[in-house]
Amino acid sequence: MNKKQKYFLLKLLVVFSVTAITVATVSSFKDFINKSESLLAMENLGASINQYRNQHGTLPPENYIDDIKTKLRGAPRMGKLVYRAKWLDYTTTSETILAYSKKDYSGIILSSGYVVLKYNGEVQWLTEDEFQITMALQWAQGEPIE
Repeated sequence: MNKKQKYFLLKLLVVFSVTAITVATVSSFKDFINKSESLLAMENLGASINQYRNQHGTLPPENYIDDIKTKLRGAPRMGKLVYRAKWLDYTTTSETILAYSKKDYSGIILSSGYVVLKYNGEVQWLTEDEFQITMALQWAQGEPIE
């Protein structure tokens, strides 16, 4: 192999490396934006639930949630929302998960997990393991396991 061929192969290797890094970065950035918009939509949902609770003294029914969630900014990124209000009662603590949505990421930086809305209105990102441990303590009798 002569000098020109080695130089060409080196340049080709650099181009492939830069391309691979760029693709991985763009994919991770897209996942980060998706996660951020999911968190924002869940925060807005929490604010709507809080407003309903203040006006009516109770948690809103699921059909109210279905209606309001379509109007939230970032709602399409939230994915399938599981609303647990019908399984909660007077023993519910502020740390109880009221709603959640599973997010699957295959990127290098972000791993899959759940966007959760707690009864106190706090929105949090939980890894799959954290979510499973938390929900194992909170499953209500008769509640379907998602």
